[in-house]
Amino acid sequence: MYTINAAYQEGKEAVRGSIEVGKVADFQVLDRDIFAVAHEEIGASRVVMTMVGGNVVFQD
Repeated sequence: MYTINAAYQEGKEAVRGSIEVGKVADFQVLDRDIFAVAHEEIGASRVVMTMVGGNVVFQD
């Protein structure tokens, strides 16, 4: 999994690093918005879904 900057450094920005049509879908869905909670609560976040290569590999 890459963020856009890491994908760019690896020369993979055409296929990874952001969620766009034609790119590999690698991401996780958390049970809360980590930008809307106190930073002390972020560590208590649970992963509710993980997608790798556009396929759901984990779902709770």
